[in-house]
Amino acid sequence: MELWLAARHPEVEITAIDNAPYVENVNRVAAELSLTNIEFRHIDLRELTLNAFDIVCSHAVIYCIPDEFLLGYFETLVKHTRTRGSIFVTSAANISPMLKLRMLLPKNKQSSWKQTGWMRDWQHVKKFLPDNAEIIERWEAEHYNQVPLGARLPLLRKVFGKISENIFPLSNSKFVIHMKRK
Repeated sequence: MELWLAARHPEVEITAIDNAPYVENVNRVAAELSLTNIEFRHIDLRELTLNAFDIVCSHAVIYCIPDEFLLGYFETLVKHTRTRGSIFVTSAANISPMLKLRMLLPKNKQSSWKQTGWMRDWQHVKKFLPDNAEIIERWEAEHYNQVPLGARLPLLRKVFGKISENIFPLSNSKFVIHMKRK
């Protein structure tokens, strides 16, 4: 998503933060694409000491943060957003239908397989939002029903999407929040 934004908005400076080990590879891809307005950094958000940003986007991250750290996570996002800056948070987790099926099998019914936020809904998450953030807008996202052949076979996408949604529904937990720092 960040590379797509950098390519379409060359006038904007983008700092992409992740604690995954592949960050240097993505920086090489950005260089190969001649994208000079983006830098990927390998940083644990809890140790973030960067300046404040005009816009902060958190895409598909909160689903893997346990409740006891969720308020701190939101406070960190707000802390690194300039006053009246925008914060966008999505709750969606792109779980494939096959992963959902595997999670239902008895050998996989371990708590380590099921991350805390996959079933969170808006009512649950909003109680963790900090006082210095104002909610501007919230909207529901579409159900993630991506199947590799789905792009070429709409009927297959529809069938697998419906099965996926019924096996392990995410539709009640996918939302986007637009907030402003007060």
